Amino acid sequence: MNKEFYNIYEYLEKEGFYIDLNEFDLQIQVHPAYPSLLSITDTLSFFNVNNGAFHIDSSRIDSLPNRFMAILRDENYERRYCIIEVKNENYICYNGKSKVKISKKELESQWSGVVILIENPELETGNVLKKILIKIRDKQSKENKNTHNYQAFKETLLSFNILENNLPQSSTIQLGNIDASLKIIMVINPFSNFCKESYFILEEILQKNFDKVGLDIRFNFNNNDYSYKKSKIIHQQLVAFYLENGQEFFMKELHNWFENKDEKKLCATPISPLNEIKINEILNAQFNSNSENNIIFTPTIVINKYIFPKQIDLKELSYFLSEISEDKDFQEYEMK
Repeated sequence: MNKEFYNIYEYLEKEGFYIDLNEFDLQIQVHPAYPSLLSITDTLSFFNVNNGAFHIDSSRIDSLPNRFMAILRDENYERRYCIIEVKNENYICYNGKSKVKISKKELESQWSGVVILIENPELETGNVLKKILIKIRDKQSKENKNTHNYQAFKETLLSFNILENNLPQSSTIQLGNIDASLKIIMVINPFSNFCKESYFILEEILQKNFDKVGLDIRFNFNNNDYSYKKSKIIHQQLVAFYLENGQEFFMKELHNWFENKDEKKLCATPISPLNEIKINEILNAQFNSNSENNIIFTPTIVINKYIFPKQIDLKELSYFLSEISEDKDFQEYEMK
């Protein structure tokens, strides 16, 4: 756990959000603006946490809710994220594991003006109508899933962003049928549990429809900024499996890695100096393509150029493979 963001995790729990902290660390560290305030708010949004960063003058502190997060400045003028709770006209400041009662005057003297607020709609008690509408929406969503409504699936998918496929085929990892009309791009981080779950779903789809689906695996590894030696080794090794042993071996070892996340259980494949250059070129090209498409978080899944929305259960895709393959609205996309 990153000590700098310990209070953010505490704030999330106090507001009723329980997320995988290791996954949060993993996702926020690949943000191009890490460790800025923007990286925090973007990552919270990725985890479906309603949040916002605001500039609030010290004269308006009283207008804030009874619990909020603020960036305060200590005597050395260094910034720190603190949870502030209002109790009986007093302010309780949580910083790490310390808990200090401070006066409003003391709070104002440390005030930077930056406040982070998060909202958990499920904790709201006053809006009965909103709760009813949420239940109706959830029921309709379940009914759509139960009836496997292709039209609803298609309209949702077509309403999302389009990926500009600016990556040459020589820099991709192609699984399945490269000439299939249904093409799936998956941008992954091999250390992410979210990616593990999504990959296993697509892996099963690919195994059952190997001739009908093309799966393009791309990594989101920044070879210039990522300082973790283990991460670089794992990324290089996975790409080497594909280059030197082909797609079936790559799929086997990627599954093995996600299952165990133990580099000692990966097949030892020596990487020649020439191949190491090629591997780094592939990883750099993939990362640059992701950046140009504003892809930060993983997994990001693309179905025939349309970014797959988080609102749809990825398992639903298996019910619509034939429809997508034959639908003219999805046939304008070609791999480079």
